[in-house]
Amino acid sequence: MPNDNPIGSEYYEEIADYMRDTYAYIGTRYARQVPVVIWYAWSDMMHNAGVVDTAGQPKSPIYEAFLEIKDGSLFQNLPKN
Repeated sequence: MPNDNPIGSEYYEEIADYMRDTYAYIGTRYARQVPVVIWYAWSDMMHNAGVVDTAGQPKSPIYEAFLEIKDGSLFQNLPKN
């Protein structure tokens, strides 16, 4: 069951790393089988799991990780299968 308690900004770097690792893992191993991966929440209105807060402001560094994934720069230095 989702937890609606706010996640403190002290965890944002770990969340950003998790986001990068998840997309990198899927992208390097399962790109053919999994052509699209969607992060659960854009905004913290969805169980505080957003890339932006409830006011629509980017949550740094989570937002920066999102941009790396979106623009493809995350994948430039990853090994190819």
